[in-house]
Amino acid sequence: MSSSPKNRFAFRPSRGLHLLAYPLFFASGAAGLIYEIVWTRQLIYVFGSGLYAVTAVLSAFMAGLALGSFLLGAASDRLRRPFRFYALLEALLACAGLLLPLALRVTPAVDRWAYGIWGQNFALLTACRFAVTFLLLLVPTTLMGATLPVLSRALVERARTRALGLSVGALYAINTAGAVLGAFLAGFRLLGRYGVERTITVAAALNVIAALGALVLSAVLESRARREAEGGRRIEAGAAGNAEQPGFPAGSEGLTSLVLAAALATGAVSMAAQVIWSRGLVFCFEYLKNTTYAFSAMLVVFLAGLAVGSALAGLLLGRASPPARLYGLVLVLIGISLLSSVAVLHWGAGEALLSSPFHPATQEFRWPVAVGNVLAQSAFVLAVPTLLMGMAFPLATQAIVSRRAVGGGVGRLYAVNTVGCVIGPLLACFLIIPRAGLTGGLLLLAAVEMALGLLIFRRTSDSKTSLAGLALVCVLALGVLLASAPWRSGLQQVNPGERVVYYDEGPMATVSVVKNNFGYNTISIDGVGVAGTDPLLQTDQKSLAHLPMLLVANPRKVLTVGFGSGGASYSYLLHKRLERVDCAEICPEVLRAAPYLTAANHGFFAKRDPRYRVIFDDVRSYLRHTQETYDIIATDCTDLRYKSNANLYDVEYFRFSRERLRPGGVVVVWMPLGGLSLDMFKLALRTFHRVFPEMAVFFMDNEPTHYILLIGWRDKMEIDLARVSQRLSDPAVKADLAELSLDDPIKILSTWITGGAPLAAYLAGDTYNTENFPYLEFGSPRYGYADRPILDNLASLLAIHNSARGFVAAGTATPEQLARLDRYERALPNIIQGHAEYRSLQIEAATRSYMAALAITPGDRSLQRLLDFRELVLGARLGSPWSWLML
Repeated sequence: MSSSPKNRFAFRPSRGLHLLAYPLFFASGAAGLIYEIVWTRQLIYVFGSGLYAVTAVLSAFMAGLALGSFLLGAASDRLRRPFRFYALLEALLACAGLLLPLALRVTPAVDRWAYGIWGQNFALLTACRFAVTFLLLLVPTTLMGATLPVLSRALVERARTRALGLSVGALYAINTAGAVLGAFLAGFRLLGRYGVERTITVAAALNVIAALGALVLSAVLESRARREAEGGRRIEAGAAGNAEQPGFPAGSEGLTSLVLAAALATGAVSMAAQVIWSRGLVFCFEYLKNTTYAFSAMLVVFLAGLAVGSALAGLLLGRASPPARLYGLVLVLIGISLLSSVAVLHWGAGEALLSSPFHPATQEFRWPVAVGNVLAQSAFVLAVPTLLMGMAFPLATQAIVSRRAVGGGVGRLYAVNTVGCVIGPLLACFLIIPRAGLTGGLLLLAAVEMALGLLIFRRTSDSKTSLAGLALVCVLALGVLLASAPWRSGLQQVNPGERVVYYDEGPMATVSVVKNNFGYNTISIDGVGVAGTDPLLQTDQKSLAHLPMLLVANPRKVLTVGFGSGGASYSYLLHKRLERVDCAEICPEVLRAAPYLTAANHGFFAKRDPRYRVIFDDVRSYLRHTQETYDIIATDCTDLRYKSNANLYDVEYFRFSRERLRPGGVVVVWMPLGGLSLDMFKLALRTFHRVFPEMAVFFMDNEPTHYILLIGWRDKMEIDLARVSQRLSDPAVKADLAELSLDDPIKILSTWITGGAPLAAYLAGDTYNTENFPYLEFGSPRYGYADRPILDNLASLLAIHNSARGFVAAGTATPEQLARLDRYERALPNIIQGHAEYRSLQIEAATRSYMAALAITPGDRSLQRLLDFRELVLGARLGSPWSWLML
């Protein structure tokens, strides 16, 4: 339908044909969300997963949508054949989607150029990244942004006033429902099974289906219009057809401006709330916390709420006069629901569980149940506010958009709302969360929505009593939450006997330090413990530093990835031969927790060692662009299932690391044993082996640790035992390792598990973790959170155990040392068996295994420490009956 003077006649399509457009927009919505997820992922591979890079990518994406809806929305009112134009948009979008990966190949070169000029100047670097991303996404996102106003123009009928808001609301709901499907498919199926490139092809195919369907629909409608014209049943599109219908606030420019401002603010509030909810809900989840599936589930629930709300809005459009009053009421209700979501986050979401994900008989981890729990908990927090947010857009459309300029009106409203969506995450990350925190941020957003709603309600309501009552409800709800929210401890969950000694809700993550009832401190990022002061975590940090320092011939420069408790950095600095220790850290809040972890870092950070430098950047981006080279690169992450950790275990990252190594250098990687099926575990090691065929696996057996260390040599794999002994004679290094009974060169060497031909045969296969096929990110959360994977994966490595003596450089070991090494290696299976029994709480069996190992190696002080059972002693002192019984 056109309002152009050249097109004096318009047709009203039958209801059946009218409905055929909705499946097309459903497919388009699914494709759009798939594109957004995939493009964001691809650009983050280049720019890194740092806050500034992610913000630049998402802001550029939303800005393109706003531009398209604004520019092409007004033009759509002059279209003679809007369905054909819509088909053209979808076809071009399919082409752009398929071609964009080719264009993305230029981004590393541009980003490297910017990195070389501005380096750590985040403001200029982020501005450059935003510009590059915006230009790359300009065409496809502009096309996406135009689809809603163009199709709105195509579907407007000359009917009652409520039909405009109903039609646009239905389109918005259908498109968002498609986005729900797209988010679910991309997050739960396509990327993990088929990879990035094939997922893009699926999205392009959906665009092609929408384009072909729109062409067919256009042809059918035009044919019917010609038949009606020939039969004399023309419907003149005169002034009566285009006049404003009763109930529309014609000429109310003040109200229009107010509604547009509210649409801008609501877009910002909805996206800012999404950021805060995603940060807060991780504290409520138990088994899929911080995984890719948890974030996909939250996105699905968020979009589903918008879709249902948009559909429900149509049921109310005929029951409210004027519609702007209902819009104001909905904004107030959004504010109140945001307050309720605060209460649920703190006191209710943890209880919204369907059932335990562990099978009651077999204890097998049931992944569908775990996903169901995350969906249920997300819905418990998000369902009501997102449903109300979904109602807002069609109500705003009905309130201010003229039927004479549907495309332009909807395009302007959608553009304004999308600009708000651009602003929202920026405000949340850089202003709201740092200043007000997660809880305070939601309260602030709620107050904004309630104030706007009351302002619009006051403008359109004749009853002062209703306004006063509504305002009183808002004030009471806000007051109750302000008085009862646990401001000090925030959202961090603690067990009985534990207490939070440090808590900081920063732009990048929520960081806390919790002291347990044994007196050890653990630092957690978004509720996940990453480092601490207990012996097991100390082993993790010290071994990452000292083991590679004992193996490299002439180490001068080191890069350690992740600050954690600062333990690894401290241990590196004990080696006086080092000239530079760089630490790549993505989250500044982690360093502010260092004073609460001095048992691990010994307060070195406050002493300002001139050799030490912190690089606040995503290490993947840093290694891709920097010209610095290192003798050692140590990657220390939490489990692969958390956040984007698996990005540091793909072929591309390992290649970046290898390219930054100096001759004779090594890469050391912390690799979890748990949370991985045997196939996923082998896949992770095989990926490392592809880049570093000269590799070995070490297991620090002084504690029942849950990880291994992968050492990859740039050149020949060879161990100079004389050099190891000489470096361990340094008093500072020896004292640091003595805390863990690892200051013996033979004990250190005995932690070798396997390398060489047996390991190569074990890792045979042609499947790797890559940017295109991120198997580990999607596969690792699906397998177990108990001890069974740790034991199974370690047992599989023990089955291919070989001696380290085959890789000891000739003439660097004495016969006595080799004899001791043989005894320590023979004791290793007993130690690992003891660890397995200890993890299963079979204390007597563990004691027998440890004593059997001690009989072989009576000088092993770590075994003597294990037989002290210090945790049981501490537990007994604290009054644990079970600890007394076991002792």
